Amino acid sequence: MLNKMGIDRVDVFGVSWGGALAQEFALRYPSMVRRLILAATSAGPALLVKPADILDFFGRSKNNKLRKTEVSRNSIRTLLRFGVGKGMLTANPRAYYHQLAALVGWTSLLRLFRLRQRTLILAGERDTLVRLYNAHILRRTIRRAELCVLPGEGHFFIVTSASRTAEAIREFLCQQHGDEEATPMISNGMFNPHLVQSERN
Repeated sequence: MLNKMGIDRVDVFGVSWGGALAQEFALRYPSMVRRLILAATSAGPALLVKPADILDFFGRSKNNKLRKTEVSRNSIRTLLRFGVGKGMLTANPRAYYHQLAALVGWTSLLRLFRLRQRTLILAGERDTLVRLYNAHILRRTIRRAELCVLPGEGHFFIVTSASRTAEAIREFLCQQHGDEEATPMISNGMFNPHLVQSERN
């Protein structure tokens, strides 16, 4: 599609399961990716939340046994209910099973050293679906990566903390380096980034 549109290079942003797609795209088509942004994701399903926790959520939902209150706003069930309620997750368990099947056996862990793109890794401090150590693994494995952790946020920080997420992304995309060609929007001054604390190589 990008070729048909005449687009040679793009900045790729992947969230959660989409982060796996973003990694795979960057690995398969490195010349087409200028920068990579990975949010609330990991290098493979073995590093994610246990599938049994998700299956338990769907089972309880089907039987109408979900409690109305949760001890933690970042508990697995609370996060899943939020995602379904906001339309970010499907309420159909079959769709989840298909996603899980698509990821079985997939991992980027042993290939991430091949990535040369500057990469921003975004993570919620209290993400119980994709725990924070996954972001640290990505940060240490990708050569030109930087990590930005959003304090107090869970898996859906792109919604619950949209302004902070956008600010971190904006600042990352606006960084200029001598070995990169600036994108038209950056060179035209359309972005005005603000500094966000992050962990960099």
